[in-house]
Amino acid sequence: MTVFYHTRQYAMDEQFDERRLLDRETLRSLLARSDWPSLLRLSLHYVVFVGLLVTVLAFAYQPAVALPLSIALAWVWCTLFAPFHECTHGSAFASSTGNRVGAWLTSIPFLMAPIVYKTFHFEHHRHTQDPELDPELLGKTPGMQNPAGWRDWLALTSGLGMIRAKLLLARTFAFTPRDQWARVAPWCEHCKDADALVRQCRLLIAIWGFALIALCFAPRAGALVLFAWWLSNVFMMLWISAEHTALPTSGAIVARTRSVTSNAFVRWWLWNMNYHAEHHAWPGMPWHALPAAHALVDDRLDATSPGYRRFHRSLFSRA
Repeated sequence: MTVFYHTRQYAMDEQFDERRLLDRETLRSLLARSDWPSLLRLSLHYVVFVGLLVTVLAFAYQPAVALPLSIALAWVWCTLFAPFHECTHGSAFASSTGNRVGAWLTSIPFLMAPIVYKTFHFEHHRHTQDPELDPELLGKTPGMQNPAGWRDWLALTSGLGMIRAKLLLARTFAFTPRDQWARVAPWCEHCKDADALVRQCRLLIAIWGFALIALCFAPRAGALVLFAWWLSNVFMMLWISAEHTALPTSGAIVARTRSVTSNAFVRWWLWNMNYHAEHHAWPGMPWHALPAAHALVDDRLDATSPGYRRFHRSLFSRA
């Protein structure tokens, strides 16, 4: 069978890997986009998120009910990053309007402006695992990239690093003079619209500011929501730390990126982002096509794990 690697990405005009994994016709069919899968999935995802948020607020004075609900809220809150990621890539919807609207709807709970994440994440794709150029590695201690003990593992998965990064980026682009941006985010020089960085971050901060003020009038409910927000970042780090942690810093992209099989429940909420090596090989591939791609290339992937619990168990024992 003739094999072909797609060298022009739909969402990025860069070539990320030379591995020949799929034939031309198969790849073309897998790259096809549609509005309906993401419209249905995002609508249901967002309704569940808002419903859980309202329910936690309503039952704030019944801890036996509110605490389990806030944990469920944290999980759904964390997984909203998946559609945010897909919409920022421009691959969730066939229409650009759908991707823009979806990106904004999910960026607000995630607390990162779409243009910030787009600039950051595209540089991550171009320089995956490069210690000097990958934004995901900049400022990361060696122990967080290759945990050497339980303290490193806790630092990696506590969610505090993610929270700090989101707050720092929002504050920097919203209020810091532009000539100081590079100190915090050297990758921002690749953004084509610096004014949009300012506008979007200020809008995001304003929305969160109003929300926090409103929560001050119901302190117990506010505490539960903030607990769910922190826990959502913990869940997220348990998820995304599997993507590249303890993998090589050079070589084929599928050697630098890990796919996790996981179970149907997790795959549904993660929008198939667990198939991360396939996503890095073809960043423009829609989320709903990733399982088919995985089935075709699974035996040629360099880094895989049968589940997130199994990954962290091996990582912790390795540490």
